[in-house]
Amino acid sequence: TVDLAEIELQTGRINLYKWGAAPSYLITPAGAEKIGTAAPPPGLSVTGVRETVDKLSLRRGETLVLLSDGVDGEAAMRRAWELTDKTPGEMASKVLQYGRGNGCDDATAAVIRLTPTTLST
Repeated sequence: TVDLAEIELQTGRINLYKWGAAPSYLITPAGAEKIGTAAPPPGLSVTGVRETVDKLSLRRGETLVLLSDGVDGEAAMRRAWELTDKTPGEMASKVLQYGRGNGCDDATAAVIRLTPTTLST
């Protein structure tokens, strides 16, 4: 599967490429928005299924959460309001805790949040 986030650090713009990957979630102060839908992975002889590209932005403190198919994103995102004050590492841990099903499949959560910094000279 392909689940790739191409990030422009100066602008916060993201091109999110998906091909056979589980949905991702954009967490904002208003809640969690599902990005993408599950599709068969490349290599299966399914015609008409290709990669998708979603364009989004992390300019206003939003957080992007990419998940493997072993994590129930819907279950985890029902509690997204509990995650907004966590660091990305703490958020990934909680997402795995909330979305871990029966534990038979791999479970991975990648959390991306951009924070402004100043360079000292």
